[in-house]
Amino acid sequence: MYRFKSNQQRAKNVEYSFVSFIIVTVFLIISNLISYIYLSENNTLKSDPDLITNQDLIEFSLAIFYLTSTLFCYVTFIKWFRRAYYNQEQKFERMKFSNGWAAGSWFVPILNFFRPFQMMQEIYINAENYLINNGLDSKNSKRYKLLVFWWISWVVLSVLARVLELYFNQNNAFMNPTLTSVIIDVIMLIAFLLLALLAIQVIRNYTKMELKLIAHDPEGNTIFTTENSDLLDS
Repeated sequence: MYRFKSNQQRAKNVEYSFVSFIIVTVFLIISNLISYIYLSENNTLKSDPDLITNQDLIEFSLAIFYLTSTLFCYVTFIKWFRRAYYNQEQKFERMKFSNGWAAGSWFVPILNFFRPFQMMQEIYINAENYLINNGLDSKNSKRYKLLVFWWISWVVLSVLARVLELYFNQNNAFMNPTLTSVIIDVIMLIAFLLLALLAIQVIRNYTKMELKLIAHDPEGNTIFTTENSDLLDS
């Protein structure tokens, strides 16, 4: 008996979170570009302390929204990911990990750089192979390539962001930004914005396969259990 739990709403919640992240990021990029203008030597606005103070308040507020939206992205994604892995545990007898690792692996240093990907890779391959073997889908290498590209990009950008943060802290660039630090900040924000767009597509790709996977039940062994709203419940 397959005891599946609906994952569609969680997939939508992840998308909403990433869309909010993208919107906040766009405003933060604009704010940084304004800061760049203030810092430009030939711009008279930089001599106006009131304008600078207002800009600092705007950037601080946007930074709070940015951190909050990032947190929501992580929470909603982990909830969706764990549910996706749980559903595959119902469909396939042998899974490499438990669905608890779909949440826990994100909080273990070093391990969080590869274990979530291993689990995502597993459910992608399982779903695609099942659908192909049952004539429900065709081979689509682009889905898997996008997943790999997205994950490698996330790891590289996360490490780079941490290195830049340490560098800026040592040089007091956060309190006294320079043209170079502002430009780097804008570039990193654009990169994470693009990464969020890729994440949405990765989730959509798997959600389409998951719906077909759950719907295919020639023996009538599928039941849906009651939704649990616990934060990291499978």
